[in-house]
Amino acid sequence: MTQRRAGLTTVRLAGAITPGAPIDTSVTGTSVAVPSEALDADDVVFRVVGTGLRAMEVESGDLLVVEPRPEGNAASGELVVALLRGRAFVGRWWGKRGRRALLDDSLLPVIEERDIQVLGAITVIVREGRGSSRKD
Repeated sequence: MTQRRAGLTTVRLAGAITPGAPIDTSVTGTSVAVPSEALDADDVVFRVVGTGLRAMEVESGDLLVVEPRPEGNAASGELVVALLRGRAFVGRWWGKRGRRALLDDSLLPVIEERDIQVLGAITVIVREGRGSSRKD
């Protein structure tokens, strides 16, 4: 369920992401406000918890607007949420020449395994009270 007011849309969280850990579903359903122009109909929103993503311009407390990728892939270079054996990671997707990897902004591998599945592409990072940053 979404509610719109003064340029903001209230949506429910899909979960919380701590890099390298399973998605925390205990916060699923919590209402958050994001800029209306940041959302498409199928997008989901996650909150980032913990540190370790500053190099990716993602901070603890940020909201990630994610465009689902049901096929489990993305274009190389896209900022994505990926899953590996139930654990969530954030990074730049690399899927060329048979390689399946998630890279940091220095293009160093965060994880590299054939079993990585892209949950979705991050289209917007929202810093509550501080505006938003488009990533697409």
